[in-house]
Amino acid sequence: ILRLQSCPSGYYVSPPGVRSIDVLNAALQKCVECGTGEECRSSTCVTCLPCAAGFYKASVGSENCVACPANTYRETAGAKELGNCLSCGFKASTVSTGQTRRRACVCDIEYYHVFAYAGTEKETLTCQ
Repeated sequence: ILRLQSCPSGYYVSPPGVRSIDVLNAALQKCVECGTGEECRSSTCVTCLPCAAGFYKASVGSENCVACPANTYRETAGAKELGNCLSCGFKASTVSTGQTRRRACVCDIEYYHVFAYAGTEKETLTCQ
């Protein structure tokens, strides 16, 4: 009995984790595209992983996750839409795409950061 060992990049083995394979299970196995908010970049895939912080993927498919655009950031993994990338806010920008921390947002020239609740989950940054 043959068992599906892996799939090409962007797909995963379904159903996952079949250890003891019988004829019925082998016939049900197939390669399935990674879902929203996940990808598999290796040449042989078994499971898909959440998009890394700073990236998102809005549709089911074999494509890789996309970097959050400039002037946005995403601190946690698994973003499923562009809207999960958070804006730096008024008078602030980033130097590149795929930023993973709100502190990557830098105030524009002639403005300075004002932090509230620094170092906590409620931390906010504004530029004045």
